[in-house]
Parts: sequence; structure tokens; C-alpha cells
Amino acid sequence: RDLTARATFRGLMEREENDFFEAEGIGLKAGQNPDLSAALSYQSNSSIEDVRSNAYFGVVGLDYDGRYIADGLVRRDGSSLFGPEERWHTYYRVSGAWRMAQESWWAFPQIGEFKLRFSRGTAGGRPSFADQYETFTFAASGALQKAVLGNAALKPERATENEFGLDA
Repeated sequence: RDLTARATFRGLMEREENDFFEAEGIGLKAGQNPDLSAALSYQSNSSIEDVRSNAYFGVVGLDYDGRYIADGLVRRDGSSLFGPEERWHTYYRVSGAWRMAQESWWAFPQIGEFKLRFSRGTAGGRPSFADQYETFTFAASGALQKAVLGNAALKPERATENEFGLDA
């Protein structure tokens, strides 16, 4: 009866689609209709970016007698921004706290709260859409050349953080 527990399970789905179009004309004369067909030369570029991601995560929290507190999370993320072999990654968070001022042996009644806490968690960042793809362009001579190398094995950046604290 002194233990309180809670659990949450969630899912997240995201989809982002961006359509781009860019046109540039050279040699438009003043006074003419600024229509690209009136330019001496013009070029246009277009692209579509379709980004999809899914995440599933569970959180469990425990509190024993208002003195001992623990929390944990596991998250599984999938994203189309990563390479084909690196679509899914797992992250976590764990934390714990001890409210020492709630103990029967606490000898400082003027200090109503004294809590030691620790947490550790991981997170990842997504790259931009174009980072995983090779792109090509035409040189002035008309030859095809690589513009961006791309990375088919692209993974998320990963960070781990530890936090220690004292609340009083």
C-alpha cells in the first residue's frame, strides 16, 4: 500500500511533405512583362521531400512511501531520414531520487525538503533530408559530375546526458 506505480505507452506518427520550385531568368528587359519565357535564358529546379517517422515509447514511474522515487522510459524511433540499414534506433531515460528529509532519522526539522537525485538519458538528432542522397549536376562541358556524396548508412547523432542534483 506504500507503493504507487504508473505506466504509459504511446505511439507517434509524423509525415512531412515539402514541394519546392525555383526559377531564374537572365536577360529580362525593362518594360517587358517579367515572364520567364521573355528571358534570354532561364532555368528551373523542383524537388519533393517526403519525411516519415514513427516512435513508440513506454514510461514507468514508481514511488515508495514518498521517499524513494524511480522513473524509466524506453523509446524506439524510426525515420526515413536515416539510411536503409539504420531506420530504427532505441533511446532510454532512467532516474531516481531519495527524499532524505522524509526519513524518520532526519535531524533537521527546519529543512523540510532534502532530496538527492540522479538521471541518465539518451537522445538522437535527425539529419537534413538531402544528407543521405547522392546528387549530380552537369558541368559547363555537359559532363555529369557528383555534387553531393550522400550517405546511405546515415545514423542519428547520439547524445548521453547524466545529471546529479540536490534539492533542498
